[in-house]
Amino acid sequence: MDIERLISSDGVTDHTALLPTKNKSLVDFDKLTDNQRKVLELVYQNLEEATSEPYRYKKTRVTISYCGEVFTATGVQNLELGWKKNRPDETKECIFPEFHKGDRVKIDKVFVEQHQTNPPVSFTDGTLLQAMENAGENSLKHENIYSGIGTVATRAGIIEKLVNDGYVERIGEEGHSKNFVPTDLS
Repeated sequence: MDIERLISSDGVTDHTALLPTKNKSLVDFDKLTDNQRKVLELVYQNLEEATSEPYRYKKTRVTISYCGEVFTATGVQNLELGWKKNRPDETKECIFPEFHKGDRVKIDKVFVEQHQTNPPVSFTDGTLLQAMENAGENSLKHENIYSGIGTVATRAGIIEKLVNDGYVERIGEEGHSKNFVPTDLS
């Protein structure tokens, strides 16, 4: 784990980086509001996840042909929970028995479900900032290169420029997160 990258102030120009400490006595938890306590717990959780071991799993994909149709199912077996150890909803297992190419499978029941696809969820300020931060992460993960669009200090400005220049609009109800909607200029 490259912890130095997580706690380094290198490249941060507008403020210092958060500096984790083991000294929890610096915070009087009894004086915190409920929201302040929740934010602090999220900071602790995210820092713990960022410094934990990787989540390792085994994925099994099975393809079955039946009456000329091809069906695919995917199973997951957790090997090491790592940074996902406190996320039980994201680590549910679906373990398949061992299959080999050419095996016959007994099909007990077949049914058809009618569904309609939904458009992708629109970005909000928060989800767009997160996407900008993580852009290119998978392609650069093996290299020691910082990925993302902009810096922490410039991303909000980039979004505001898109709005001010008329490429996107914020649409939403008062008191709710507003979604970005592309304009005709996009």
